[in-house]
Amino acid sequence: MNMLTDLGLKLVKEIENLSFPQLIRIRNDLIRRLKEQHGIALIVPKKVNCRFSTSSTPHSQQYLTNLSWFWCRNCGYIFCLKGFKNMQGKKIKCPICNSNVQQAYVYAPHPKSIPYIPTMSTAIYPITSSIKIWCRRLEEYKRVKRTNLMRPIASLKYVCPNPSLATQKRCPYISSNSICKDGGIYAKQRTGIRWALTPLSEDITKPLSISIFRYNNGESRYIEHKTLTGIEKMIFVENITVLQVTICAFVGHPFSHRRRRAPILYYDKESDVFYLPSRILKTNGLVIKVDSNIYNKLLNDNEKRFELLHSISHAFLSRLPMVTGLEAYDFAEAINTEEGEILIYENSLGGIGGIEGILEENSLRIDYEDMVRRSIQCPLECPRACKACLYSDSCYMLNWKLDRHLIQRVMRWI
Repeated sequence: MNMLTDLGLKLVKEIENLSFPQLIRIRNDLIRRLKEQHGIALIVPKKVNCRFSTSSTPHSQQYLTNLSWFWCRNCGYIFCLKGFKNMQGKKIKCPICNSNVQQAYVYAPHPKSIPYIPTMSTAIYPITSSIKIWCRRLEEYKRVKRTNLMRPIASLKYVCPNPSLATQKRCPYISSNSICKDGGIYAKQRTGIRWALTPLSEDITKPLSISIFRYNNGESRYIEHKTLTGIEKMIFVENITVLQVTICAFVGHPFSHRRRRAPILYYDKESDVFYLPSRILKTNGLVIKVDSNIYNKLLNDNEKRFELLHSISHAFLSRLPMVTGLEAYDFAEAINTEEGEILIYENSLGGIGGIEGILEENSLRIDYEDMVRRSIQCPLECPRACKACLYSDSCYMLNWKLDRHLIQRVMRWI
């Protein structure tokens, strides 16, 4: 942190404003470590290696899931690469029927209450954690097949790994169509959390990140607007410095609400160090400052301050893809609750011209300004915010703390 003193102080402030109930246990610890500059490290990953584990029981607990299990949709065979090392580096095929395979189903946390999982412990379990998946008669893993293509998860059933041999051994668990009557596909309950079956996908993990920024007034110019009341000033800044820091990954079933996901931190227990994956980039951005008189009325309520800034940020952020033709992930946001500022920036080194695309010389484009102002008028009339109004796919805060009505009440947008 010695090289990032001003950004480090801003980072501490923004972590203090995190109100995720799942992070209450560790938020103060992160702040203490940052202030003491001990037991925490900002790292910039330069190379990420991804390979399949060849062990069904990895010796280290510092992993989210074991990627070594595969499933054949054709014959239902589930196998671990541990026993098929000759497949390493090759296109993996089913060793039984030689069909294409996919990553095996996994169990992800899908609790009814707020979970807590120890940092960097196993959070996603392979389907082999199910009860009775091991065939006691034939002493091998059962197979798993869909019985209804329209319901790919709900219709999964265990089938006999070898019906003819099971018939010879008079297996009491096999029916005429080779489906095992010996229990359904479900996992043991762990630490009081419900675990739901799902395909392994990126939707299981959601990173929580914070962006902070600094800029030189000499590389900026003021931008005019006509209808966005409550905005004190807007500044287009070239070559702005942004520090992006990932605090943790929220893990849960793809249908789990963000409040019900378990936080997994990048923590090394042996060295007692929290690692925060980070990156610094120079890019282009639009700084938006809320009127000081309006903002100071919320002086004693930091949570409302953040909620107001985050909601205004999304009014700008969510409309950018529609106007520029770029993807949502080409843009990002940063919030400075201390100064009442928002930064909407291009999420790539040097920028890609997206922010300049919403400007006409020193003014906001009229069509974009109108879309921003009308973003609080939800066609679904949601109570706070939703995908039809303020949600954005590029939000590193998981669309947390948004309220379109707060903008209307405080900023007087109509």
